Amino acid sequence: MKKKRRCTHLLSTKVKKMLFVLQATVLLLLFCSVVQAMTDQPLISLSMKKATVKDVIWAIEKQSKLVFVYNTKDLDQEGTIDFDVKNKTVSEALDVCLKNTGLEYVIQQNTVVIRRKGGKTSNVQKLVLKGIVVDKDSVPLPGVTIVLKGTVLGVVSDHEGKFVLEIPQMDHPVLVFSFVGMQTQEYQYVGKSDIRIVMIEDVKSMEEVVVTGIFTRRAESFTGAAKTFRKDELKRVGNTNVFQSLKNLDPSLKILDNRNMGSDPNTLPDMRLRGTSSFPAGDNEINLKGNYQSQPNQPLFILDGFETTVETVFDLDMNRVESITILKDAASKAIYGSKAANGVVVIETVGLGVEGVRVTYTGNLDLEMPDLTSYNLCNAAEKLEAEFLEGSVYQNTYDGMSKYYERLKNVKDGLDEYWLSKPLQVGVGQKHALTFEMGNKEMKTLFTVSYNNVVGVMKESYRNTFSGTAQISYRKSNFLFRDIATITRNKTQDSPYGTFSEYAKANPYSPAYDENGKPMEYYDRGTYTAKSPLYNAYTNIKDQTSYLNFTNNFYIEWTIIEGLKATGRVSFTTKRSDADEYYPYNHTSQSNYGRDVYYKRGAYTLNTGKSNTVSGDIYLNFSRTWGKHTLFSNVGWNISENEYMEIINEAQGYKSDSMDEYIFGMMYKEDGKPSGNSSKNRNVGFLGVLAYTYADRFLLDATLRGSAASVFGTDNPWATF
Repeated sequence: MKKKRRCTHLLSTKVKKMLFVLQATVLLLLFCSVVQAMTDQPLISLSMKKATVKDVIWAIEKQSKLVFVYNTKDLDQEGTIDFDVKNKTVSEALDVCLKNTGLEYVIQQNTVVIRRKGGKTSNVQKLVLKGIVVDKDSVPLPGVTIVLKGTVLGVVSDHEGKFVLEIPQMDHPVLVFSFVGMQTQEYQYVGKSDIRIVMIEDVKSMEEVVVTGIFTRRAESFTGAAKTFRKDELKRVGNTNVFQSLKNLDPSLKILDNRNMGSDPNTLPDMRLRGTSSFPAGDNEINLKGNYQSQPNQPLFILDGFETTVETVFDLDMNRVESITILKDAASKAIYGSKAANGVVVIETVGLGVEGVRVTYTGNLDLEMPDLTSYNLCNAAEKLEAEFLEGSVYQNTYDGMSKYYERLKNVKDGLDEYWLSKPLQVGVGQKHALTFEMGNKEMKTLFTVSYNNVVGVMKESYRNTFSGTAQISYRKSNFLFRDIATITRNKTQDSPYGTFSEYAKANPYSPAYDENGKPMEYYDRGTYTAKSPLYNAYTNIKDQTSYLNFTNNFYIEWTIIEGLKATGRVSFTTKRSDADEYYPYNHTSQSNYGRDVYYKRGAYTLNTGKSNTVSGDIYLNFSRTWGKHTLFSNVGWNISENEYMEIINEAQGYKSDSMDEYIFGMMYKEDGKPSGNSSKNRNVGFLGVLAYTYADRFLLDATLRGSAASVFGTDNPWATF
């Protein structure tokens, strides 16, 4: 035991010596720069015409980086001068400036005193500034550089984060605080006896660490393949949603184009991160719309340390996103188990860092514009001539040629229908976010309300999302408590104009409207007639979905000793969804019901679903650096339960298109019955991570993940990774 204490004492002594040597080195360099500034004054190059002496003195002071002390009234008494020097020392420049004036100067150390000629020069009064520099967790920061703005006067904070800086007496001096990995801050002294500066982490340095959702590692010591994108990078390439930005930033995340749905704002993206690990799912006869199940080949999404869905990320307000980290290789599977077989996307939202009160509003106007330049289709005359030359449409028969000349007459009369433009519009969407932040040293709060209206290029299609977030953080001694509650209300509507491909197949010599301006029920497809998709758009069709989602994430952190902390998290999510799909009796999809079963026309599908997810974990984290050695370890357990159920009811027999509610149906769907899907699964697991780094060159990284899930079966539910 004595040896152990002695080793700890020796280690502590070595660390203190290293910090002292580092501090002494920085001070020595700073001292050398001051001496150089005094012995080798910076050269002044300045040209000013009819300028006051005070303006010239200000300009010389700015270039010299020295401190000037003078009486403003003395300078105001002098007139204007023409000043022109090039590559002159401060002394030479002042000689030229003050020539033929009643002023003279004296340089004391690094301070220039300007006085009336013949006046006495007293010692420059000194101002002593004292204070401490800490991080956001109130931990003292040694090695912070503190410099008087515009000069080379400065010091470095000691191992306790304290500093003492002596400067010439002046009104409201400004100090500049800088430190590696922290934002540079300016502080204006207003007479406060003790200065306390809280350094804030620089977002630009986020790439130096890897956020896995469970722990944070230095990028130099993380052996997995990971890429981090900051908030500014994400917004620079797109502000619609997270997936739009990631698609433009990281080619490894392949977001597949859905050519059937096009720019439908309500189609969730299909993506690949680590290739295809499962056979693609076939068409499911059950029309599920609650988005409770994940696609088998998509990556795992982690939001603020908890698993989430693609739909939640799709509707996430971009203003809340602080960073996104993509874990690409087997290291992600070792951390999260089998669920991470396709990679992991870790999303961190904006944290709390404001002391005082701050209100922020952000507004955006979004335009969705269709681009039809790639559709180089024939006009009516060209299409008719192409069909005539091809021969199979008209076949040189009486009926065929009669049809040809009838169409030709309509084209000669000016018929040239551009069907591609019929279902399209310029979608004008809007996005608003209002944030209220308030806090002090111990407690910080944030409230955000946002509204996002996405309007698609297909007419009458939209996606509206309204969300509210309440976040609170409280620190007491060695404990940190944080809670984030979010509620989201979403409503969508698909376009009643059908699919765009139907309009691309339409012939330009076939009219879209009759002589009364109403859509034609049928349109000409060359050799036959077909139901017009434009006709359906004017029926009372309904295709809408909505959901209400509530999530509460609670986090607690206990700093046991320096470098050792325990964390615990609990999350609860509940979701309620519904979908309405209604086709009235006059919709073309109902034309297969003849006169004898006409009463069966009209169909309604009603989906209702709900889900609940509860998860929690507890981890013990250790991180310590001494000299060139870095040791990191993390060990803990996690547990979760997820269940969902979606019920589908189908009815038919709607006598009027205004009977657009499910209860007006005359019967259940023919040969149909209520259907749906449900699932419940539980997971428990443990994680152990041990990493050692020497000089950021030699790395040793070991991870063990054990997972047991109800979906693995009862014989052997455990799997290790």
